[in-house]
Parts: sequence; C-alpha cells; structure tokens
Amino acid sequence: MTRKHLALMIIACAIPLLALIAILWFQIQVSIVLLVGLLLICPALHLLLVGFGMDHDSTHFEADEDKVGSAPS
Repeated sequence: MTRKHLALMIIACAIPLLALIAILWFQIQVSIVLLVGLLLICPALHLLLVGFGMDHDSTHFEADEDKVGSAPS
C-alpha cells in the first residue's frame, strides 16, 4: 500500500466519521437516512479506492498462484 493510497483512505473515512461526531455532539436534527448514509459512505469510499486506486501487478498474482498449486515439501 502506498502512502498516497493510505492518506486517501484515511481522508475518505475521516470526513463522514467527523460529520457523524459533529451531528451527535451538537445534537443537530437530521433524518435517519442521512445518518445511515454517513455510516455507509466510509466502506463505499474504501471500495472505490480499492477498485481504482491500487495498481495491480500481474507478476505478483502469478507468483502467488504458483505457491498455491505446488505440493508441500
């Protein structure tokens, strides 16, 4: 995991969590739909970052497949 990816993951989860904390702390009246949406945005953004933010190296996956197919010695 690169530092850029880690920073984006932290930001993507921190923003909705800070919004939830602010809503609860200041007792702001919001709909339940907004609260659930804020809870679900963190994993949704994480999946988005995993899908688009990570470089997939095919040689890394091929090396792992060779280990799975070999018999233990």
